[in-house]
Amino acid sequence: MMHEIESWIKDAALSGGFLAERVSDEVAADIQTQAKSRFVIDNPRAWWMSLSRPYEQFDSRKTSLSDVLPGRTGRGWLIAETEMPNLPVYSVDLSQLPALLEECPYFEYYVLGSDLNWIVAESDHNVYFVCRA
Repeated sequence: MMHEIESWIKDAALSGGFLAERVSDEVAADIQTQAKSRFVIDNPRAWWMSLSRPYEQFDSRKTSLSDVLPGRTGRGWLIAETEMPNLPVYSVDLSQLPALLEECPYFEYYVLGSDLNWIVAESDHNVYFVCRA
């Protein structure tokens, strides 16, 4: 069954003509495993609560996602925090991602470079966490 957040992403991608291709569950599990092993300690409710590397913080009310993304073009991964065991992962165009997310109601998410060398997490406390491998 599709989580509500997945419906938001799908609808926003269709209506705005944005690239957001949900990857298979197997690929999603692999990306999550690699990302968590690089950036997260243990198994927190939200990854930003337990980052394993130094990070920068930015107020998301004053700073745009475009301004904090280490990679602003090319492909990347969007992981929606659904609090489910298997999080949905999307292949996205990083240049379109801020506009795609603006079309959705708020939800916590993680954005990773396609090479998994950086992560940006937006928390429910209006903070972007930017961490590099």
